[in-house]
Amino acid sequence: MAQYASLSEPDPEWLKLGPIPSLYTTDIVEFRNTWNAMCDSANSQVEIDDCFCLGSLNDNDKMLRSLAEDLRITCVSVDYRKAPETPFPASLDDDYAGLKWALANAKNISLDISKGVLIGGLSAGGNLSAVIAQKSLRDDEIRGKITGQLLISPFLLYHTAYPDRWKSELLSKKQNEDAMILPDKALELYTDLCNVRRSMIGAYLGDKPENAFNPDFSPLLAHSFEGLPPAYIQIAGCDPLRDEAFYTANFLKRLV
Repeated sequence: MAQYASLSEPDPEWLKLGPIPSLYTTDIVEFRNTWNAMCDSANSQVEIDDCFCLGSLNDNDKMLRSLAEDLRITCVSVDYRKAPETPFPASLDDDYAGLKWALANAKNISLDISKGVLIGGLSAGGNLSAVIAQKSLRDDEIRGKITGQLLISPFLLYHTAYPDRWKSELLSKKQNEDAMILPDKALELYTDLCNVRRSMIGAYLGDKPENAFNPDFSPLLAHSFEGLPPAYIQIAGCDPLRDEAFYTANFLKRLV
C-alpha cells in the first residue's frame, strides 16, 4: 500500500548490523534440522520464525512460559505435522484438533474459558490462527468460545491469489524486495509453487497450487469477516507480507 512505503526504509541503527547471512538455500528437511538444532543448542533462549515446514515446540517455549508466569494465564502450544511430508491442510487440521482438545479438557489444564480464550501465532502460526478463528464460526461445538486473536507478522494471502482489484495496493512484496531478513530472493524460495522440493509454500500446497485461493490457506479471501473475535495484529515494516496484514486490519476495523 503506497501510504506505507516509508515503512520499508530500515532504521539506520539496524543497517549498522551489516548483511544478515541467508539460510534459505538448503533442502527443506535439512533446513528444518538446522533450525531445530539452533533452537535446542540455545536452550530456547532465542525465538525464531516458524513456517509450515519448520519449527518445533521448543521454538517459543521460553516466551510462552514467561507469559504464563507473568500474566497468570494458561498457554497451550500445539505442534503440527510439517510439509513436505504432510502437505496442506495437515498443519491446520492438527492445530484445530489441538484447540478443540484444549477446550474439551479445560479443567484439567487450568483453563478458565469464562475469562477468555486467545489464539495466536507468528508467521505461519498467524496464518493458522486466523484460519482457525474463521473455521470456529462454522463449528457449533466451539462457536463463540474464541474471544481474541494475536497475529504476529501473519501470512494471510498468497501473492498468486491477489484479486485484480487489490493488486495496485498490495505493494510490500516489491517495496521490500531487498529487505535484510526476508528479501525477495528468500521469499521466492519460500513461495515458488513450481519448486516443491525447495519452496516452503510449494511444499505445503503439494501439487495443488489452486489451494492458494482457498480461504483455509489465504484467510484474507474469506467470504465474510462478520463474527470474528477482536484481533491484535503486529506488523513489520520491512516485511513482504506487510500490506496483506494492513488489509486484514482494515476489514476488521469496519466491523467495530
